[in-house]
Amino acid sequence: MVKKMSNKWGKFKQSTLARIVIGYSLVAWILIQLIEAVLPTFEAPLWVAQTLTFLLILGFPLALVAGWLIEKIYDGSEFNENDTQAETSTLARKISYKKLFGVGIGVFSVVCLFGFYMVPFIFDKDSPINLQPRKNERQENSLFSQLDDRARGVRSLINLGNTSLNDWGLRTEIALSSNGRYLAYTSNKEGESEIFAKDLWYENSVSKLADYSWSTDVHGVIFFDEDGEWLYFFDAGILKRVRVEGGSVQVIIDEQLNMTSGYFATEDSVIYTGAENMLYRISINERTTKQLTFFDTEETKIYRWPYLLPDNKNILMTAAKLGATFEGDTLIYDLETNEHSTLLYGAYNARYIKTGHIVFMRDSSLWAVPFDLETHKIIGNEEVVVVGIHSQGQVGAASYSFSGNGTLVYLKGSDTYAGAEATNISWINRTGISEPLNIQNSGRLSQVRVSPSGTKIAFSVFDTTSSSDIWIWDEDRKTSRRITFSGLAQYPIWSSKGDYIVYQNGGSFRSSEENSGLWVVSADGTGQPIQALSGENLYNPVSISLDDKELLVFSPESDGRGLYRYPLSNDFIVDGAATKVEISAFDGLNNYHGTAISPDEKWLAYVSYETGVAQIYVRPYPDVESGKWQISYPNALSPLWGDNGESLFFWSGSEQYQVEYTVGPERADGSSGFIDLGQPELMFSVSGLQNGLTLPAWDYSAQLDKFAMLETGSSEKNTESEDEFGSAQTELYIVEGWFNEITNLVPKRVD
Repeated sequence: MVKKMSNKWGKFKQSTLARIVIGYSLVAWILIQLIEAVLPTFEAPLWVAQTLTFLLILGFPLALVAGWLIEKIYDGSEFNENDTQAETSTLARKISYKKLFGVGIGVFSVVCLFGFYMVPFIFDKDSPINLQPRKNERQENSLFSQLDDRARGVRSLINLGNTSLNDWGLRTEIALSSNGRYLAYTSNKEGESEIFAKDLWYENSVSKLADYSWSTDVHGVIFFDEDGEWLYFFDAGILKRVRVEGGSVQVIIDEQLNMTSGYFATEDSVIYTGAENMLYRISINERTTKQLTFFDTEETKIYRWPYLLPDNKNILMTAAKLGATFEGDTLIYDLETNEHSTLLYGAYNARYIKTGHIVFMRDSSLWAVPFDLETHKIIGNEEVVVVGIHSQGQVGAASYSFSGNGTLVYLKGSDTYAGAEATNISWINRTGISEPLNIQNSGRLSQVRVSPSGTKIAFSVFDTTSSSDIWIWDEDRKTSRRITFSGLAQYPIWSSKGDYIVYQNGGSFRSSEENSGLWVVSADGTGQPIQALSGENLYNPVSISLDDKELLVFSPESDGRGLYRYPLSNDFIVDGAATKVEISAFDGLNNYHGTAISPDEKWLAYVSYETGVAQIYVRPYPDVESGKWQISYPNALSPLWGDNGESLFFWSGSEQYQVEYTVGPERADGSSGFIDLGQPELMFSVSGLQNGLTLPAWDYSAQLDKFAMLETGSSEKNTESEDEFGSAQTELYIVEGWFNEITNLVPKRVD
């Protein structure tokens, strides 16, 4: 038996197949080395190397089949012209045409299956077979080429699973405790998020700490205190905290905040962005709040992401225009003298680390610069230290955190705001069929309002410098035109006949009184805008009555938050004092109130957070005290009335619902006394964009029986870019010894 096997092995070594295997392998190896060494020198495109590699792989089975056919035909003998015709016929008959055809079909099938399987791996830019690194990897390789191997931090990965995206386009938010033991992260669902804590000292130790709602823009922003005992977070604008071991959640600031921002928490105080986008410091024990002073001189700035330096008297903060934190600068502010100065330009979300550096975000990457804590001077060059971090430049959020002992954790990615496709306005029918409008505008579209005739749509456009103006889309002409030019206009509403637009001007930017307030302009663009209501307070117009005699507005100001009714003159100028509409207990209204008046002006629908969860309520109007009904559905937002007196629509997560209703008999005075709300029924599921700058994100046209809606593109909002995330899994990078790496990468200047 052994002798027989030895004979077969010896025969194989002398065969044509053996020569082909050895020869082809040697030639292929040499060619692959040449491809890897030569092509990058000439900066050849990546597909050239991929194609050559693919052909070499496919050529191997073809060479084997060719060798096998040669052996079958000649059976190892040599053929010469002295052979007789009979011998030639005998050799030719050793393999029939039928067998040749079968072998050919088999080989072709194997090659096709092999190619079908290998193509995704070879041409996938995330495949380990890829011969060249991605852009971020090339930048990182260049970054670390100057470092000794002993100076590099040790990198590892943690898989959080599928955490989905929140309404800001962030996949998760993360925080690392000061001792590096606990990693807190968020997992997102429709309209809410869960907070988990992972104990990095023990394997598979994960516990849920809390939930929070997206009922306002201000949610999440998780952060450990200095001792790592408490985890702080925003729940629908309310600042709360929970112990890292779990337990009951405590409310720290019971006033709803309107601006998404970081904050700095110590054992006895919190510094945060509060009313009018200014910075405040609250004492947790004494429950006293103090505004930091100087900000009233900076009219068009908002102040975010405060960070208290170790001297406990100076703060780093980001100063930027509304909606453009990524364009902001980092300031340093003295709590004792109120003096301030710009420290870094084009830098946001700055923090101090023990190595004597300030780290900050710029262009979706993490930078560092040496900083003297005593003189408050920059003492070195600004350098990139991490290329490509998952971030949201509009609000300034970035998915990175570090511990006091030098461990960094971050999520690779890019700016979900700058990288997202422009949001467009689409007509959506009740079955969810979308008809995108061809609006030629490079700005960010928001705040959609359909005219009474259904032939025009008013909307706000924010450009990259956070200025905004009102535009109108003409459905008949399929064109859009601009009707305001102040750079401060937003929140348009239509008059009952569709001939005028009332809008807010300047309020969000704390402009002077002569420019702020409510203004009115002709919808056809003729004439000049006229101020309808002056004042530096914020006024968001909600609706105008059918007789154009009354204006309903919402004020988000902390000292007067709520709905107000103003009488109007014939030219839409406010003509009298306001009457507050008391509809929500404990000031439960916020920027997501979504107040809507029914077509017959007898009912009012609105969103309130008074129970701790966003819910839609319906009241008689204007006698709101005579009844109250609730639509029982979690995270319900943006109510709209149908025109048939039978339907109410609302939005929850990325799904849109309708509720059928009937009204009871009228009272003696003609007012409505009862409404019977049915169960919510799903109409369609269309991914739209709802946040404080885009609301109202949809409107209903009774004439067309369609919805005009801010529909997001297929980018960061719906699914992460394949360049950054090849799957739905969220993987965090952990870098141990990061402080040593920073010290070597970003040295201090030697005078």
